[in-house]
Amino acid sequence: MVQAEDEITLVIRDRHGEVSSLSKGRLVAIVPLVDVPEGGQDGIIHRRDGTHLRALIHDDGFDAVDYEVAGIRNRMPREVVSQVTLEPGFDEKYQRFREAIKPNEVDKRLTFSRWLISEKRFDLAAEELRALTREVDVPEGRELLKQVEAQLAMERASAAKRGGAGTADPGANEGSGAGGSGRSAPEPRRTGAVQLRDVLPSRLVSPDDVNLIRIYEIDLAKPPRMEIPPDVVRDLLTRYGSSSMVPAGSEERNRMFSWDSARVMKLLFDLKARDLYPRVRVATEPWTLNLFRTKVHDAWLIPTCATSQCHGGIDAGRFFLHRRNSKDERVRYTNLLILLRSKLDQPLVDFEDPESSLIVQYGMPRDEARYPHPDVKGWKPIFTGSARALRADVLQWIRSMYKPRPEYPVDYEPPMLDAIDRTPEDGEPVER
Repeated sequence: MVQAEDEITLVIRDRHGEVSSLSKGRLVAIVPLVDVPEGGQDGIIHRRDGTHLRALIHDDGFDAVDYEVAGIRNRMPREVVSQVTLEPGFDEKYQRFREAIKPNEVDKRLTFSRWLISEKRFDLAAEELRALTREVDVPEGRELLKQVEAQLAMERASAAKRGGAGTADPGANEGSGAGGSGRSAPEPRRTGAVQLRDVLPSRLVSPDDVNLIRIYEIDLAKPPRMEIPPDVVRDLLTRYGSSSMVPAGSEERNRMFSWDSARVMKLLFDLKARDLYPRVRVATEPWTLNLFRTKVHDAWLIPTCATSQCHGGIDAGRFFLHRRNSKDERVRYTNLLILLRSKLDQPLVDFEDPESSLIVQYGMPRDEARYPHPDVKGWKPIFTGSARALRADVLQWIRSMYKPRPEYPVDYEPPMLDAIDRTPEDGEPVER
């Protein structure tokens, strides 16, 4: 225990009651032990070798740190520990979260609600979701609210059973009008406990969005199968007929209706006729998106990165991936947009320097990566041994995407589950 301190000297009393004076100039570091509340508190054990462990801390002592992981108690000798830091408790996180959110930030309010559900604070989650859905028509919010209200109804029913037959919901026999109707309130809907999948982001891009993304990634040197209705050609002539790129004579214009789809598509691209793009149906995947599906998304991104313990769960942070129905093209194209639009310190997909892409760097062994993956529990490098070929596949996909990069006209913002501060452990192309 520290008895006295000035700029030069530190006077301490050890566990045996002996007092000694130390020169601060000879100390490497002063690391205070933390006071842990009864029952323990989540925290980080920082080891002297530079690694750290997230755990439930029970005691930060002179001889050892008493901690718990996955329900198993253990002790770590003091000589291997450099410091213990405690994470904020629920009340502090709640206040910090609420202060960081503005009323018009719908996505953050949904994230806040999901966090409350993950903390099993269903009452607070219901309060937040009711307020949100009153102010804004948010289908995802309404669905979450249904799940939370069902959970609260189950808890009330369970509490009533524990209290005996004489315990009832105060409003169970409340009637309408004078004297009441005598009818009981409806039995709570038995939907089961709120599951993790019910609180995760669920918004996906639409089939029309999928089609638009395909259009913007068409390679006319190896075009996919496209369906261009005659009225698209007709409207092209009406709206862009004055362009020098469009045939001038009536005979040549009539022949345009028999052009193959790739030739019509090239003219649409040259004219930048973006108003007509959505009316083109791309029936098969452009080859670069086929590469993404077969070599990246289905090959390793979903099986390794999108697990519920990683970027497919409630602790995904700033990079969340949809994993349910991952073979569905809407899920796949949504995950593609997440890769392209997520705001991390470095681009997940770097088209200027593909090697620097975080999806490449984070899959490499930490001692080989330029940007090593954060040291988080359960993480393992992907691109090792015989799987190193996967890294070449990722680079091939990135380099195959259309350049200069188009901005898809798709309204989609990647979900972010990091509103609470977290301590880490995880021919010349034309403009389209």
